[in-house]
Amino acid sequence: MTNTYAFEVDFGRKAFESIGQALYYAMMTGKKPGIVLIQETRRDNRYIGKIKRLAKKYGIAVFVINKKFEVRRVK
Repeated sequence: MTNTYAFEVDFGRKAFESIGQALYYAMMTGKKPGIVLIQETRRDNRYIGKIKRLAKKYGIAVFVINKKFEVRRVK
């Protein structure tokens, strides 16, 4: 939770589940929805790519954190 966002944090393979959770948290808090996906392997990129369209449609900010703790925003 930040001043602006209500984040759902989950593993890349659970990207689709995280969309529903982020929207629910946003509704309950009045904040913008956000997702932080933990990228365990390079294969997780396929999930990240698939949710980009949904995230854009529903105004969900998506961030990815990798094993090196590098954070990037998905656009």
